[in-house]
Amino acid sequence: MTSFYERALALEGLAKVERSDAEVWKDLNLPFTQFEDLEAYLSRWCPEPNFARLHHKTLREHPNIHLWLHASAVELITEGTAATGLRASTLTGIEAIFRAPSYIFALGGIESSRFFLQPRPGGLPWNRSGLLGQHFQDHIDCNAAAIEPLDPKRFHDTFDPIFAHGFKYLPKLRLLPRAQAAHSTLNIGSTMSFEDTGKARGQAKSTIRNLMRGRFSEVTRDNLRHTANHLPMLVHQGWRYKVQRRAYSPPEVRIFLRVHCEQEPTSRSSITLTDQRDPLGLLRIRFDWQISERELETIRQYVLIAQRALAGVARILPNEDLLSGSPNFLTRCDDSNHHMGGMRMSPSDATGIVDTDLRLYGLTNTYICSSAVFPSSGFSNPTHTVLALALRLSDHLS
Repeated sequence: MTSFYERALALEGLAKVERSDAEVWKDLNLPFTQFEDLEAYLSRWCPEPNFARLHHKTLREHPNIHLWLHASAVELITEGTAATGLRASTLTGIEAIFRAPSYIFALGGIESSRFFLQPRPGGLPWNRSGLLGQHFQDHIDCNAAAIEPLDPKRFHDTFDPIFAHGFKYLPKLRLLPRAQAAHSTLNIGSTMSFEDTGKARGQAKSTIRNLMRGRFSEVTRDNLRHTANHLPMLVHQGWRYKVQRRAYSPPEVRIFLRVHCEQEPTSRSSITLTDQRDPLGLLRIRFDWQISERELETIRQYVLIAQRALAGVARILPNEDLLSGSPNFLTRCDDSNHHMGGMRMSPSDATGIVDTDLRLYGLTNTYICSSAVFPSSGFSNPTHTVLALALRLSDHLS
């Protein structure tokens, strides 16, 4: 997958991003600090996270792309082991059938399972394993500990977001494989979450961000007046951003260890259907997302490891409910909107829904290009892998 990950960077607007973490730190004249049992690394942020904006010209002008809006897929038409058509409908009742040699479903992680769970005469040939909709996964996000920097300058030099040559880099930590094996944990990592409770400052930052990105239509006169009232803070922010190329955190900002935890590949979470139908006639879903004790123990062990590893730079204050095993900690856990699993990839139709080329079992010409095919989720954002799989599938079909 390495070559496809590299090609995916261009689709994300990251073709010119610096690949080497060490070079980013060298450019800042700062050390690339590492910690015992934890690996420090940088994630790269898309300059334009809205792909509709990023690729609008290609979508509108490319001669090989034909785009139909408001055409929701409602039925895959099959004959024998081949798909022969896709019936689509609008909310106003207009229908059309699209026909092609191959069909690729690039649906959301939840919608993928919902569409292919819809009942059909003769059953679901792609669900011989009985795993369709099963083992759903998301990344568990939570503030697992409060942070008190012991050496503020060193701490912020190590963990504040970086802005260099048009790209944003976010310092992160992840558990080393040897520590993961020693503690029998899942994959897990973290960022430092800087939570500024000043709503007014947040609004001012949002206005500046829109102006810098040229989104003038999203800025009102009230926004400008409000921003002008916070010029001292913006001067500090501008100096930190332009000169030091880092994000600015006010002294009163609260800092947390924000953990991102993998879920078990055989997660008990599931997507099933109810007996209620949506306006297009498709059955709605019943969604059951669960967090297991092993996942909570992974978070617990990670926080304790971070507490020891970062002792020289910050005081780590673990959440008491987490350490005690109180169910109250679950109220602090969020999903990441990283919907994965439910149509897992497997070399056999006895253990999966799609094969290793993303072909839907039971059909010869239908493919699923979605995070729903992930057999496991790691802890990193899934979009980069979905794009890499899309490029791999494109090569396979060309």
